[in-house]
Amino acid sequence: MEQKKITALDISMSNIPAAGAARDYSILGDEGASFILQVVNASNQFYNFKTRAFVAESTTETAFAAKISGGVYRGRVFFPSGGSSYNLIVL
Repeated sequence: MEQKKITALDISMSNIPAAGAARDYSILGDEGASFILQVVNASNQFYNFKTRAFVAESTTETAFAAKISGGVYRGRVFFPSGGSSYNLIVL
């Protein structure tokens, strides 16, 4: 059986304004491909997809799992006020 692949992560890389911003993202890949997304800031805090806040510890709520449908998965992350850098990790 051929392994399904994630091929791209698309999100705006422009600076986050001082007031914060919601950023839409797209994860592209093969139909049915599974992935886990984590967002980590420069202070090594993890984005909680349920509360939409950054927290100190990685939990099941900071590791978002989903599958590609129709070649793309679309979501949104809420970034607080500017002044930090962020890494989006797709597994």
